[in-house]
Amino acid sequence: MKYFVESFARGDEAAEASLKYYLAVVCDGCKSKGFIPRTTVNTWKGKRTKTLVFASPSEREALRAAARHRFVDVVSFGGKTLRYLDESEVLLVLQGGKGIEIRINEVLERWKSLNDLKRVVNLLLNKWVPTLLTCSPSSRYELCHPFQIISLIATLGYKEEDVAALWGLGSSWLISLIERKMGMKKVLRSD
Repeated sequence: MKYFVESFARGDEAAEASLKYYLAVVCDGCKSKGFIPRTTVNTWKGKRTKTLVFASPSEREALRAAARHRFVDVVSFGGKTLRYLDESEVLLVLQGGKGIEIRINEVLERWKSLNDLKRVVNLLLNKWVPTLLTCSPSSRYELCHPFQIISLIATLGYKEEDVAALWGLGSSWLISLIERKMGMKKVLRSD
């Protein structure tokens, strides 16, 4: 049974392959209309769109601005920016009603980021923040099975059940956001 959402597939090939393991796929740059569209921005001045807006801040002030901006849905972190995520930033994200995305592939590229990942996962588990974990594949060869991501974080000293519950909370939150923002009523639910 599929429980999680892949929040950052890059292209049709990766999105199609992700559907084998994930409940839903949010795609950046997909030409097929079968996937949920995603817009990744560094600055958030613009109009409301019928896509999910993921802010990828490159510095702490940009993170704070994204957490407060009304059109941003999720604040996304990679290997270099994960260090900016602390308790005050998490509270800003929660107050703004947003979720947090962690791009695992970028964390693995910078081995120093694993310490940041351990600290951030501990913080997110304590605060129960809607959290999306993604490998952000750009082809079917970069695809990660959800249990690979859970096992990776479990090697940092966390229980697999806790990590799965945190990611499940984020996936449920994202599905509700998709249904609300894009008018997809129960399209993603598999009963």
